[in-house]
Amino acid sequence: MKKIAVVGIGNLGMRHLQSLCDLEKCSLYGVEQNKERMVKMREFFKTKVELVETIRNLPQELDLAVIATNSNVRKDVLFELINRVRVKNIIFEKVLFQKIEHYDEVKKVLTQKQINSWVNCARREWPSYIKLKDFLGTDEPLVFSVKGGE
Repeated sequence: MKKIAVVGIGNLGMRHLQSLCDLEKCSLYGVEQNKERMVKMREFFKTKVELVETIRNLPQELDLAVIATNSNVRKDVLFELINRVRVKNIIFEKVLFQKIEHYDEVKKVLTQKQINSWVNCARREWPSYIKLKDFLGTDEPLVFSVKGGE
C-alpha cells in the first residue's frame, strides 16, 4: 500500500488531497497545524484521510509527499520532513522559496538523499502563458517593474 502525505492543507493542499482520495490502495495523510482548519478538514474528508497536526505523527516512510505550505516556511518544513521521514518523491508547490540560497541548500540535500522532486507549476501549460512566452521570444530571464495603481 502506497503512503502519501500532503503537508499544508490550505486551498491548494486540500485540492491535492481531494484528487488523491480517488486513488485505490493508498494511505493518505494530511498535516495541518491550524486547529480551525483541521476541524473543517475532518468534516470534509471523514475517514478517507488521516489528519495530523505535526510531521512527527507521520509514518516513518512515505512514497510521496506534497509540500503545499507557504513559501516562506517551505525549506524548514522540507528539512523537518526529510530528517524525520524517509521520502521517495516530493511535489513542491510554486513559488518554491523566498530566498535564493534555499534553492542550492535544498538541491544539495535532495541529491544526497536521492529524493525525486518536481515543482507543480501547471500554468506553464495554459494557452495564455504559452502565447505570452512565444510573444516574448526568449528563454532568458525577464526582469520588469510596474509602478502606479489600478
